[in-house]
Amino acid sequence: MVLVAPEVTRAHVERELSEVSAWAQARRWGPQWDSEALRLALTLTSAVDGEVYRLQVAFNDYRARPPLFEFLHPETNEVGTRRCYPKGGRGYFHPQPVVCAPWNRKAYGALGGPHSEWVMDGWASQRPNHTRLGDMLVLLQELVDDRDSYAGRMAR
Repeated sequence: MVLVAPEVTRAHVERELSEVSAWAQARRWGPQWDSEALRLALTLTSAVDGEVYRLQVAFNDYRARPPLFEFLHPETNEVGTRRCYPKGGRGYFHPQPVVCAPWNRKAYGALGGPHSEWVMDGWASQRPNHTRLGDMLVLLQELVDDRDSYAGRMAR
C-alpha cells in the first residue's frame, strides 16, 4: 500500500537535498540521487581515521514514514553487516547493526529493528531536531567525526 505518491516523495527529498548541498560538497559525500527508485547513495569519510562508509537511503512513503538508512561495505558491496557499520556514535550505531534513531525505518521492531515500542506514524515528532534529511545526514557525518565516541568500523 502506497502512503505517499512517488512524485510527492521525490519533491520532498529533492528540496531537502538542496538544503544540504553546500555541506555535501564540503564533506565530499558525492550524493547520487535515483529519483525513479527514490534512493540516495553517498559516502561518509571519518575525519578521525579516514575510514569510508557507503550509505544508502530509501525513501518510499517519505514523510509519512521515515527513510530507511543502510550501510554498504565500500569494497565488497555487502549490505547491512557489522563490517559495513561504524562503531560507537553515542548509541546511534547499534550493534545489531542498525542506525538506532526514530528517523530510521530499519530501527523499528516492525522491520526487525531493536525498538518494538516505537510507533512509526509519529516518527518526526520524536526527535524534532532531526526531521529533515540534511539534519540526519549531518548528524551521521558528525558521529563518524567524533573523536570521543567513534571507534572505527564495527567489524573487519
